[in-house]
Amino acid sequence: MFSIRQVTTYVGRYPAFVTNISDLQIGQTATGTYLFSATQLGAGLASFRLTAADEPMRIMATQAYPPSAGYLDAPEVALLPWGNGLAVFGTAVGAAWTDGFVLASGGLLNGPVSPSGSALPTTVTHLGAFEIGGSTLLYTTRNGSTLLETWRIGADGSVSSISRAQLPVGPAVQGVEISDVEIATLGDRTFILTTSALGNYVAAQLVNADGSLGQIQYVSVALGYGINGPAEIETVRVAGITYLLVGSTQSSSLTVLRLDYNGNLSHADHILDELGTRFSRITALETVEVGGRSYIIVGGADDGISVFTIQPDGHLLHLATLSDTADRTLQDVSAISAIAMNGQVALFVSSRTERGITQFTFDPGQLGETRILPAGQYTGTSGSDMLQAGQGTTRILGGAGDDILIAGPDPVQLTGGDGADLFVASRINGKITITDYEQGVDRLDLANLGMIRSTLQLTFRRESFGITITFGDTQIEVRTRDGRGLNANAFNNSMFPIAHYEVSGMRTILIGTAGADNMTAGRYGSNVLGYAERDLLNGQGGDDRLYGGDDNDTIQGAAGDDSLQGDDGNDLLRGGDGNDSVLGGDQDDTLYGGVGNDRLLGQAGNDRTYGEDGNDTIVDSLGNNSIFGGNGHDSIAGGTGSDSLDGGAGNDTLHGGAGSDRLSGGTGDDRLNGNDGHDRMSGGSGHDNLNGGSGNDTLAGDDGNDWIWGDIGNDSINGGMGHDSVNAGDGNDTVRGATGHDLLAGGDDNDLIYGDDGNDTLSGGLGHDRMVGGTGNDRMLGDAGNDSLSGEIGNDTLLGGAGNDSIRSGPGNHLIQGDDGNDLIVADSGNDSILGGTGNDSIQGMGGFDTIDGGAGNDTIRSGAAMVTGGRNQLSGGTGNDLIVGGRDIDWIRGGTGSDRMTGGAGADLFLFRAAEDFDRSNDVITDFTRGADHLDLRGMDLDFIGRAEFSAAGQVRLTTGGALGLTVEIDLNGDRVSDLRIGLGNVADLTAGDFLL
Repeated sequence: MFSIRQVTTYVGRYPAFVTNISDLQIGQTATGTYLFSATQLGAGLASFRLTAADEPMRIMATQAYPPSAGYLDAPEVALLPWGNGLAVFGTAVGAAWTDGFVLASGGLLNGPVSPSGSALPTTVTHLGAFEIGGSTLLYTTRNGSTLLETWRIGADGSVSSISRAQLPVGPAVQGVEISDVEIATLGDRTFILTTSALGNYVAAQLVNADGSLGQIQYVSVALGYGINGPAEIETVRVAGITYLLVGSTQSSSLTVLRLDYNGNLSHADHILDELGTRFSRITALETVEVGGRSYIIVGGADDGISVFTIQPDGHLLHLATLSDTADRTLQDVSAISAIAMNGQVALFVSSRTERGITQFTFDPGQLGETRILPAGQYTGTSGSDMLQAGQGTTRILGGAGDDILIAGPDPVQLTGGDGADLFVASRINGKITITDYEQGVDRLDLANLGMIRSTLQLTFRRESFGITITFGDTQIEVRTRDGRGLNANAFNNSMFPIAHYEVSGMRTILIGTAGADNMTAGRYGSNVLGYAERDLLNGQGGDDRLYGGDDNDTIQGAAGDDSLQGDDGNDLLRGGDGNDSVLGGDQDDTLYGGVGNDRLLGQAGNDRTYGEDGNDTIVDSLGNNSIFGGNGHDSIAGGTGSDSLDGGAGNDTLHGGAGSDRLSGGTGDDRLNGNDGHDRMSGGSGHDNLNGGSGNDTLAGDDGNDWIWGDIGNDSINGGMGHDSVNAGDGNDTVRGATGHDLLAGGDDNDLIYGDDGNDTLSGGLGHDRMVGGTGNDRMLGDAGNDSLSGEIGNDTLLGGAGNDSIRSGPGNHLIQGDDGNDLIVADSGNDSILGGTGNDSIQGMGGFDTIDGGAGNDTIRSGAAMVTGGRNQLSGGTGNDLIVGGRDIDWIRGGTGSDRMTGGAGADLFLFRAAEDFDRSNDVITDFTRGADHLDLRGMDLDFIGRAEFSAAGQVRLTTGGALGLTVEIDLNGDRVSDLRIGLGNVADLTAGDFLL
């Protein structure tokens, strides 16, 4: 069982040099082991000879600070290599710190000596030596600054500057400075570790092989880490893992951080000072290693010290607490120093308020292994082992020695064996079995179970073999070595001397150098700043912020909602999993969003951006960029350059911006907006919405029922497969509906519109448009302008609209309207219905049984020449002086109002005069009336044929000859004896009543 013994309290011959001590350090040379002390102003440095851990120290020498000394901070002891020995300096005393003393034989302090060469700062608060590659280097810090500097020192004490670096600590805080410094070596890498109580951060800075300061990583209260006032720092190495011990004054906390080879910091443990410990407002922290086992000694303002060891996983284990007594200097602890000597530990403690140095010792005994175990069963050594169950460990047998057996993540059986053993439970869903517990010899530590303050939070059940203790889902079965039962009163609150506080996350900041850095974020999320040269920045599982800085960087976000920024250089950025924000910065970058709903901004330069999986937002405002949305419903915006945008799978929104852009929607229901410039747009499969914007654009809807607007410019539009809706907008546009029942509008200016396959609706809009219906039953509207309409195959509806239009229907049964203007209409084959509308129209019926109405104006109407049986053409001139020519089949011809000229052609034709408005006293002409075949249809007008007699009453039809019209049919409707209509038949000899239908 762990025990600590007081050796002496030295008060000595020189009271001033053991009063108000501010620092204790231990150094070793070929002549022996020595303890050095520094006091506040008024005394100085002292040396003490140490011969054994359990033998009292002896004072050997003192050296007062020179008169020039000035107070900057609590003075510290600095031990520097000097020739073949050591030189002792006192820092934080202004320029006087450069007066050091060489440790001579017997512990004397000879001097003074001073470093030479480069001008060292006069405001040094921390000074230390370390080795890299066989060279001895120094570090220094300054009063009121977070500046860290490295120096090269020669055997003669000459120094030269190597490097300096300063942490950004956010908004300026008066007096922010480095509070403590420690050196850690991991393999071939050396790190300088620093804390700042006012800056509220803990930092690990790499030292390069040449001594220059490399990349740095730090944690801070500003990033949400639960420490306050980190002032003390030490390191330990346990089972091959390096841990930092951080003591924080304001939070009275002791924190364990893991440091890996790459300089990454991660959380391991966090405890607070409690009733059973003594480190309130931590003022001193020390570590010592014996036989692979590390011990941590910590003191504070509550008059005592606490001793811990550390598990392989970084959790602290409380071993002992010592309180101040009349013969101890543990009141308001100011400094602690310890060293292993011949297997024992010599421990020294001083006070801010009490005179003297108290010396303690403890003997860890024969130490065994310290490790995390593999799966299965494991047996320890004959020494005092610390064995922690790992994944799948089922049983641990400690063997002889005072063992510490620690449960892991799974149910496990613990057997201590001989010795005073410590059993440490863990919180699991299952049972931990202790097989040989000895009351009064062995101990239980339940601190790892959670926030337990009292045995009242536990459930005890006496068993014949011992006792069962339950907390939540964790059951601890304690079997006694002698097989006897145990009562609950055999256990008390000493089973949980400390409480371990978990953290939900610990963000770190990593800062690169002027060189090419390779940095990886911490597992809780980090801010990583690469700065200059070609950096490789890697995220991990947290929400990382990665900043490349200058040059061509590679930045990889990994999992988490990351923020990546390339800044200057041709950067490669990969967001990885999570909802990431990726900014390319200047020059030509390549961006990948990865899985998640990402936000990607290419910024300046000609960038390539890949959204990949997720609903991404991609903006690249400058340069000629290539953007690929990938899977998901993406929003993509190009910018001022000539960009290429591909939405990929999903319902995407694409904006080309200024410049001549290429936009492809891919699969899904996409929205594409070309904006300014001559753009090429392809909707892809899905029901897409395309807007060309200004410029001469090329738009293709592709598969799906698309909506396409050409907007301003001379656009080329292809609807593709599906039932598309197209508005070409302003400009001389070319529109193709392609496959499907399309709605196509030309808009303003002179457009060319092709309906292609399907039952299409075409609208020319303003301008002189040309429209081709293609295959299918199309509806075409020329609107204003001199338009050309071609229906082609199908039963089409063709409406010329205002203007002098040219309309050709193609095969099929069509409805054709010329509307306003002097229109040319050719119906082609099929049974067509044609209305010329207003204007002097030319209408050609071609084959089929056509119904033609010239409408207003002096129209020319011709029926088809083909011989068709089973039907008839119906030709009507409408208002105006019309020319109507029938075909080879049966025609029904009505001249309408005005003086019309009608030719029936071959076949039994019927000339209709059956509307009152046709009797407008005009002179109509029938050029080829054939008796016995053709007829004049006057039905419905209540007329009588009177031969060649004079008019005598209303409603009479008579014949006259001798005029220019030849044989003329005259009709008096109202009985005023004046012809209301005259029909000239030319050379026809005569008519009888049989030639009329009355």
